[in-house]
Amino acid sequence: EVAQSDKLDLSLVSDFALGSGVDVNLAAGQASELTRDTFELLQFSSNVLNEGYFPKRPIHKEDGSNTISSNALFNGFDVDMVTKSDPVMLQAAEMAALSAAIYQTRMIKILHQYGHSLVHNMTTANIAWLVTDSVMKPTNTNGMDDPCILRTIVLRGYDASDESVDREGLVAEICNATRTRLMNGIEVHQGLLAIAEELYDEIVPYIDMASPSHKIAFAGHSIGGSLSNILIMLLCKRRGVGFVKERITNVFTFGAPPIAAHSDPNRIVSDRTLDDKAYCGILDAFGLEGDFVQSFIQPWDPISRLFSELDALYPLVEDLGDDGLTPWVNGPPRTLRPIFRRILEAASVWPRMRDSYELTASCKFLHIGVPHLLLPEPSRYLTDRLVSVNVAVPPTETIARCKSVEFYPILKELFPIDEFSISYVSVAIRSFIHHFHPAYGFALEEFTLEQRDVNRKATGRRI
Repeated sequence: EVAQSDKLDLSLVSDFALGSGVDVNLAAGQASELTRDTFELLQFSSNVLNEGYFPKRPIHKEDGSNTISSNALFNGFDVDMVTKSDPVMLQAAEMAALSAAIYQTRMIKILHQYGHSLVHNMTTANIAWLVTDSVMKPTNTNGMDDPCILRTIVLRGYDASDESVDREGLVAEICNATRTRLMNGIEVHQGLLAIAEELYDEIVPYIDMASPSHKIAFAGHSIGGSLSNILIMLLCKRRGVGFVKERITNVFTFGAPPIAAHSDPNRIVSDRTLDDKAYCGILDAFGLEGDFVQSFIQPWDPISRLFSELDALYPLVEDLGDDGLTPWVNGPPRTLRPIFRRILEAASVWPRMRDSYELTASCKFLHIGVPHLLLPEPSRYLTDRLVSVNVAVPPTETIARCKSVEFYPILKELFPIDEFSISYVSVAIRSFIHHFHPAYGFALEEFTLEQRDVNRKATGRRI
């Protein structure tokens, strides 16, 4: 401790600091700002831990007014918690399992586990796909009165381990994301549209050969989900929306990148967004309801943001040298950048991929369907967001269903990923692990396991 007689004259300290080029007022302001940021960080963490994800329902007070919690994570957004018994969740878990099975050698065993028979499987345009038949039972969401046969068409995403396909050629098509006109003002991903048109010719006969009483569903992980969405658009264009509504029940996508936008942005945000929580401007342009597509997203999955306004990967590739080839000539080195740079430069497809990918900055594709966010328990969300990165996929504790028009604002505000943070190895590994098919197949299977056991005991059938 400093004795009273030894106390420093603050004016002398200030004069010395100014003489040394230190702005005392600026330093004090920075310290104050740091203190405020720290307080806000602690307050945010406390709110999430105490209030959770979802705002509490309005409480009716004696004076007739209402009060509602304002500190939950999703406060300000129109978000609902999905129950494990929701029929949509049970079917989504089944579709996620099929979408994961197509990557695995034990595919047939998984199909049989869920009561599906394999009808056909093959590869077209470097995309593996399969067709299954199963019994679809009536629920309060599918509008059916009697059981029917459900024919499911599953499309695989990019599989780096599959040497039987042209992987570099597929990457080049994925990066060829320039917008091309389809119909009704909708513009889609040019490279994936070309693939979908080849798939259409092979897949549609399996729709036509099915009995008129059959129902059809599409499912896919990653670009398999994106291609499923484009195939539905092609069916609307070539067969009409009436055919699609009559024959197709739903599309289920898991970590699918957006692949469509409207030439008139005003069509995307409609007055219907206020009253219809399932409204989706892209699907509305085809005459389809928003809940026709049910999408599921791990919130730290960067692939689900590709080609959108939140794409964190594009800036990593757009920074080219004067030679037009060397990526990332500027900016911080980070650990991942030089590694990925060497991979790109060594790939024979890089020049062609670069030319296509440079044009994607203005794509700003939009999310399709009703988004569902797979969430861990709140403390894990906080550690991933604020403290450290655990690369493992956490168990899904709850699922949040939100509006399509609010999906990107939610990701931007509550689950931020940018080109700098994703350049760190730990964040990059976490991001891509959260995109791989187990992050969806296993996560949804575990989330619905208890309810499926209840249903199995009630029906005598393994679900």
